[in-house]
Amino acid sequence: MSHMNHIVNIVSSCCYMTALILVASLSAELAAAETGTILFQVNNGEQQPLPCRVHLFDALGKPHGAPGQPFWNDHFVCNGRASVEVPPGEYTWQIERGPEHEQASGTVTVSVDQTAIVNITIKRIASLRDEGWYSGDLHVHRPVDEIEQLMLAEDLDFAPVIEWWNAPGGQLPEGKQTQVTFDGGRIYELRAGEDEREGGALLYFGLDSPLDLTAKSREVPTPMQFVGRARQLNADVWIDIEKPFWWDVPTWLASGQMNSIGLANNHMCRSRMLENEAWGRLREVSRLPNPNGNGYWTQEIYYHVLNAGLRIPPSAGSASGVLPNPVGYNRVYVHPGEREFTRDAWFAALAQGRCFVTNGPLLRVTANGELPGHVMKLSADQPREMKLQIALTSNDPVSHVEVIHNGQIVNRIPCSDETGQSLSASLTVNEPGWFLVRAIADVDSTFRFASTAPWYIDGPAGEQRISKSSAEFFLKWVDERIERVYRNVTDADDLRTVLEPHLTSQVFWQNRVQMANADASGADQNTIEQTSLSAATLPMVSQVESQPLLASIARLIEAMDYIGSPLPDSVINELKLLSVTDDSREVTRRVQLLLDPHCLAGVSVRENGAPLVKPGQASRELLEQGWRTFLVKVVNKPGRATRLLVESPNAQPLPHAPADQVRSRWMQLSSFEGRPLKANLSGLELEYRIIQIYSRDTGPREAILEFTISSKAGDEGALIREWRFDLDTDGWREMNQIEIAAQDGSLNVTSTGEDPFMGADVKARGGPMLLRFWAQSEVDGIGQLFWWTRDIPQATGDRQTSFVLEPGREYLYEVPFHVEGELAGVRLDPLVKPGKTRIDWIDLYSAQRSDDWAKLPVSFDCQPATPVTFRVIDAEGLPAFARFEIRDREGRVYPAQSKRLAPDFFFHRQIYRGDGESIALPPGEYTIHCSRGPETIPETKQLVVGNDPTELIYRIDRWIDPSIDGWWSGDHHIHAAGCLHYNNPTEGVEPGDMIRHIMGEDLKVGCCLTWGPCFDFQKRFFTGEVAEQSQYPYTLRYDVEVSGFGSHASGHLNLLNLKQQIYPGGESKDHWPTLGLNTLRWAKAQGAVCGPAHSAAGITTFVGRIPDTDGKDGPNELPNFNIPAFDGIGANEFIVDVTHKVPGPVGGLVPAVDFISTMNTERVAEWNMWYHV
Repeated sequence: MSHMNHIVNIVSSCCYMTALILVASLSAELAAAETGTILFQVNNGEQQPLPCRVHLFDALGKPHGAPGQPFWNDHFVCNGRASVEVPPGEYTWQIERGPEHEQASGTVTVSVDQTAIVNITIKRIASLRDEGWYSGDLHVHRPVDEIEQLMLAEDLDFAPVIEWWNAPGGQLPEGKQTQVTFDGGRIYELRAGEDEREGGALLYFGLDSPLDLTAKSREVPTPMQFVGRARQLNADVWIDIEKPFWWDVPTWLASGQMNSIGLANNHMCRSRMLENEAWGRLREVSRLPNPNGNGYWTQEIYYHVLNAGLRIPPSAGSASGVLPNPVGYNRVYVHPGEREFTRDAWFAALAQGRCFVTNGPLLRVTANGELPGHVMKLSADQPREMKLQIALTSNDPVSHVEVIHNGQIVNRIPCSDETGQSLSASLTVNEPGWFLVRAIADVDSTFRFASTAPWYIDGPAGEQRISKSSAEFFLKWVDERIERVYRNVTDADDLRTVLEPHLTSQVFWQNRVQMANADASGADQNTIEQTSLSAATLPMVSQVESQPLLASIARLIEAMDYIGSPLPDSVINELKLLSVTDDSREVTRRVQLLLDPHCLAGVSVRENGAPLVKPGQASRELLEQGWRTFLVKVVNKPGRATRLLVESPNAQPLPHAPADQVRSRWMQLSSFEGRPLKANLSGLELEYRIIQIYSRDTGPREAILEFTISSKAGDEGALIREWRFDLDTDGWREMNQIEIAAQDGSLNVTSTGEDPFMGADVKARGGPMLLRFWAQSEVDGIGQLFWWTRDIPQATGDRQTSFVLEPGREYLYEVPFHVEGELAGVRLDPLVKPGKTRIDWIDLYSAQRSDDWAKLPVSFDCQPATPVTFRVIDAEGLPAFARFEIRDREGRVYPAQSKRLAPDFFFHRQIYRGDGESIALPPGEYTIHCSRGPETIPETKQLVVGNDPTELIYRIDRWIDPSIDGWWSGDHHIHAAGCLHYNNPTEGVEPGDMIRHIMGEDLKVGCCLTWGPCFDFQKRFFTGEVAEQSQYPYTLRYDVEVSGFGSHASGHLNLLNLKQQIYPGGESKDHWPTLGLNTLRWAKAQGAVCGPAHSAAGITTFVGRIPDTDGKDGPNELPNFNIPAFDGIGANEFIVDVTHKVPGPVGGLVPAVDFISTMNTERVAEWNMWYHV
């Protein structure tokens, strides 16, 4: 609510002798560098120096400290004056002094040899000492010699300092003063300690010497042993349960030895949450999501404590010195009443519950004039009316104050935008129990709140309310803890001693369940959970200018309709009516009320770092083999106009995935970023984006969605370069057989030949990268991405990767590649034949993941799709296999290629199915291309799938059968492993998968070649005979391709009809000859049929002509006499091997090479080689 403007003056450093003196204390290295100085002058309202805390960050977000001043994590404290020497540049700063003062922030520019002055006045917004409240932080790990300066800077009244923690403990110096009073009454206490182990952490205050915490293990001895020892040393020792979710909390509570419990604890940090329960009892993250779910979980547990009839005050601790908090960030205010403020008076007031905890709002409340902790009694015949007077002061906005009665929100009191405000409310009480008041600030990054301690209500005869469900809550908890002890402790004696307090606790909670006099139906569990509903509500934006907001909503409506997932008509009609509303605040509110229910998540953008993410209200229902569309709400207060990126580990591709991740990679995730939407965020504070999710499976499935906001191109971050085509081709140039032109914000690409490509220069450090672009292609096939580096300034075959084109549909292409050296440029081959494509945008990213990703766990329910059975009948009326390519109305291929398992291959659009086999398809309309190799007539069918099982009938129509005349089809070069094949990255697929592909293509002979990748797995299928999976006339045989080993560098070889699979001298592939002719001698001696695998790879690049020879000059003329570079895998040794004869199986000489492979490399080059041979 209150953020001050600031004044920054730039003056010559020579005018500030004090600044020079401070600078002189820095290291010689820093002093020698080119630097400037920031001089902080922080004053109070009387213009006197004000002790304060300063956060100073450079442009990269790195914090800077001041020499000689206490520094921790991202801040330093000072007495109101500080000088910081820094390199020149832009800096941001934030200045605070606890919750009773204004906060200030701003920027400052530093020049070399100049001093920038930050001159600021921080005013007090509340004086709780004057109201009788004294603040304390019960969890401080900072050095004792800094404590006074820290407390002054944070305006903190009381701080016990933790001096022993998880160590055996020893004797502190005798006679050491244990309490120090300074600055007119502030107090800190020494010799506080912490015992932290498997069951959790307890804080001890009031011992003259440390406990000996020598432990055998994290479980042994039990913390209750140290509790008993502490009580023996000092019966009045104060023991604080450091956090409510520690595993031993039910046992500690049952012991009756605990004095307070940390409601505002160190998982609540100033700039972020520690979003887990460490090794404590975990919350249900789907119900209580990050970032603030841990804070709500803490509240819920405390409400269960109170509902169970236990009366224990809340406390607060920051753990500054261990966690990133400043001292006093989490603090508890107590009211000693008429007593003078002393250490004993402070703890006495805390024991009586006259307190409230906070890490932001200041919440002072009386009920019928009484402070928290007061016990009220009901009369026998009528309810009691409670009049609440509330004083709220807060630097952060608070939308409402809540009254919690017996674990239920019974009143929400609206708040204004004022920093300080007085509120009143009433509460009618007609049963025993308790009530308290809390205020949760509207802060996305952390759980910033205040809560009073409870007021207690007794029945007419003093009876207290005990909730059955809350007692059962802790009984279940202690039962689980006992199971953990059994798992953790194996020694019988240790087990007995560790279990003893837990078994006692178990009896306590069993008795508590029996004693329960309320909530027999178990409703309290639900009402307590209802207090955390706001944890899962999306953040609200108060006001956005109507015109750009409604324009973005119009584009959203159009996009949802375009992708076949229109918003409900009622929502669209309501949104359109908003165009006649003049009140922009009302327009903003209505847009959110209408669209938020359709959001799977809400993303709050921050200036730096990971965004904040909350789950939305949209149904989590998905459909097997189908796509569902969701909205994502984006609250963009910084106005960042870069990309919202959404990923998921569950959406990683299956090809080459580790076998143990196959099940978890069940989904596919796509952000819609095509027309009419823009790829980048608009910069509006409120907008909505579209994501689509596909499920491979049925049933309950868990997923993690990850969100981040990309950096600007050129900034530190993942985005290297973005290309936009609003004005021109933005650096892309025509390179070969291609025409490109920018039009209507897109790049129109026309291919004029078989090898079109375009390129762009871009500089970046090497490493893993990702090229993303949104395009619509008219043709199918394979696209390619090449790149070059500063050291090797041309694209080469070993620096390229491919991607599958999606004809006819707009599609987000994501092409990963890895650059060795410094990237200098990229080449995109968007087509492989004449045709057109439209590219809306292109982005290049570093694929090194940063830490700026926010994770959202989501539980989905994946509904089963409809079974579709294939009826495949061949020309003779017999059951057969065939090839099917299945697309929906949007052109999406089914099953999704990236989620396929064998026998379906992800690099094929088609699948192969036999008569009677089936797949599952979501309800909808499908176009199915049916075929069975080149000897049959392909057919396109339309299929409408509803909710009931259906059939697809395909009767194969053969137009020719060459086998009748003795011509048998064959493919002598197929693979079951490596390259794009998937089953297991070290194995490949099996013969049963391969034979269905052979039969589905009506291929009479298929030679499956074992090669480098997966050689040691695939070699098991070699028999030297026809594979047993063959079904006449369809024959499958396993042989070898010399590729990835042996002589492959001088030309890959196909070795067919082998009797022996492995070259003599070993059991694998590492010992094979490096000269291909030697391999051919071995193969031909056993009667093999041999030839090059690729006849033209490496001869498409020419180094010159043979002088004085006749012939046509063009490289596409046949035959030509250009000399190839011979730098590929097809033509190097072949021209030698083809001239040789070697011994055959019966001793006579036979040709070393039997055939030349064609149809798998560049056609003209293949023909040229063949013609010359």
